[in-house]
Amino acid sequence: MKPSLQSRHCELVKQARQSSSYILNYFVILFLAMTMLSCVSYAQETDAIDAVLEEFQEETEEEVEDTSVRYAPDFCDFEITFPEAPYASRRCPENAKGKCYQLTSYTMVYDLRTSVEISVTCVPSDARKFERYSEKVMRAA
Repeated sequence: MKPSLQSRHCELVKQARQSSSYILNYFVILFLAMTMLSCVSYAQETDAIDAVLEEFQEETEEEVEDTSVRYAPDFCDFEITFPEAPYASRRCPENAKGKCYQLTSYTMVYDLRTSVEISVTCVPSDARKFERYSEKVMRAA
């Protein structure tokens, strides 16, 4: 006995529905599997990056040296610690009659528009200047 055309059509529609759900399920499972694999590979990649970062930080911690330089002449009542060695130059003004002094300078450049410059001299004071700069004058300054 031959199946009727209508029963054959119902059978084909049923198979089509089953196959489309199969295809949909297949793609959903494939998508989930790819997502899980990418998460695992991302986690492994993150672990590798963390390991490299830790190693780099350990190397830089070992390489850091203290390059600071202390400036404190014997005849001065102050001291300065510069981050790096300052530049020292001997200055002899024309009208100073042979009295020269040493100027110590340090410049820190942060970017093209920002810099800090410090110039220091330490010249012993004369007793006559102490009379000129009384406590009242110093407070006013």
